Amino acid sequence: MTAIPSDERDAVLAVLTPSPLRRVAGAGVLTALAALLFNLGLAHPPAALILRLFVLVLGVGAAWLGWRFWRATAATLELTAHELRERGGRRLALVAEMRMLRHGVFAFKPSSGFVITLADPAAPAFAPGLWWRLGRQLGVGGGAARHAARTMADTLSVLLTKPR
Repeated sequence: MTAIPSDERDAVLAVLTPSPLRRVAGAGVLTALAALLFNLGLAHPPAALILRLFVLVLGVGAAWLGWRFWRATAATLELTAHELRERGGRRLALVAEMRMLRHGVFAFKPSSGFVITLADPAAPAFAPGLWWRLGRQLGVGGGAARHAARTMADTLSVLLTKPR
């Protein structure tokens, strides 16, 4: 395995920033859903108390998810020769841990994104609209612009084909 100099390891090769339009649209749809559920649960409640509570809990869940989506899509992802990370420093995965990349039309992946298969399972994590990690799968995309995700996927493909 060839050692990569530290200045090359930290050089950003690709950047993925969520699209402002997708960010507003996604958060807006989730907020509108929450408002509709609250309206249904409070102004036009179902006859059964348990159904009313269920609708209100769904409204709280939609509001929470809209807030999480808005916060998560404020982040920017950076790809270096060493790792895939959020701009603030949160590491999603090391390049050395990545085994396979899927970004084709028929791949199970986030919208406008790609999925990376990792060598070992990692702790589950979720940044709605930007990335998710479950077991050995890391999905990137959703709220990102298609061309930026494609550029990052192509750059990552080149990194994965290099001998390690």
